[in-house]
Amino acid sequence: MLNGTNFKAWKEAVEIILGCMDLDLALRAEKSTPNPENLDEDKVEKWERSNRMCLMIMKRSVPEVFRGSISESHNA
Repeated sequence: MLNGTNFKAWKEAVEIILGCMDLDLALRAEKSTPNPENLDEDKVEKWERSNRMCLMIMKRSVPEVFRGSISESHNA
């Protein structure tokens, strides 16, 4: 749990958890956008799911008192 003085340890713990759950794609790769040459929508869906899960897990590991001072993000 993030407490204001342990960001480095918190970040490492969150990265390990997301990696073990195979949810860290959004942290490792940029979002790919399908184009006429690359219509792989499956990759986009996997990235979007990973991003949503990362954001939810990170939000859950930040105490409510800190949430108001952290800006909302749409990307992990």
